[in-house]
Amino acid sequence: MKDDLFFLKKAKEFDIDKTEIHPLIKSKWNKLCEAYTNNPNHYKKVVQMRLDIVEFKKGIKILDVGCGVGRTIIEMAYLGANCTGLDAAKDAIRLINTVRDVYKLNVTGVYGDACNLPFDNETFDVVMSEEFFEHVTDIDLATKEQIRVLKGGGRLVIEQANFLNPLTLFDLLVKYPRRTHGKYGGIGWLFTKSRVRENIYGTGWTGKDEDIHTRLWWRMKMRQYSNLEVEEFTSYIVKRRGSFYKILEPFIGNILIIARKRSR
Repeated sequence: MKDDLFFLKKAKEFDIDKTEIHPLIKSKWNKLCEAYTNNPNHYKKVVQMRLDIVEFKKGIKILDVGCGVGRTIIEMAYLGANCTGLDAAKDAIRLINTVRDVYKLNVTGVYGDACNLPFDNETFDVVMSEEFFEHVTDIDLATKEQIRVLKGGGRLVIEQANFLNPLTLFDLLVKYPRRTHGKYGGIGWLFTKSRVRENIYGTGWTGKDEDIHTRLWWRMKMRQYSNLEVEEFTSYIVKRRGSFYKILEPFIGNILIIARKRSR
């Protein structure tokens, strides 16, 4: 993997503090940039893995649902993909489109509803989402929408937090309430995580507060979609680090699902 990656070369030139973006979005962008530049070798490995997962080639059409600040699609657009990101946070979309205009990238941020995607049937070669489904109001409808806009033979890539990951649970039960001064997380989160909330996190969108599930739950869910063939069901860490970690797969890293839409 070459050093010429957006978040290693260009992102530090972009002065987000001069924009009128929501402070939460600014903070997330700055933390990502700092993390990537402080550990460039790790970041290059992550990028290469994501390129392999989507079967990357120049001009490939990628949709990232719940794209946030666009960390994945901005990088892939910089490498030559045709990328679209959809999110319900307006300032995140503003940020992506500002970066696009400054650096002339083939990436577009779209404000919209993941349960009613504003795209035609079979538009994209790849539809992906990272830690998105724990926030959406209707998981089943959102999944069907992603399948609808995916081309026959295209790849659906889902990366989700794992409820049985001890580190994730510790974060949500202990660290998360500390970060939010008791507003989110804690023991109460276990009983309210599936509740739909208005203006969650103060970013203006409606969704759920970290409604994460187990690997078994996701296995059962994916069996409901007859037009999908699941090619890989693993852990993000196992995918990145190798089979040595497979014995711990139910409990480590995020859940990673790679499926292909059956051609008609």
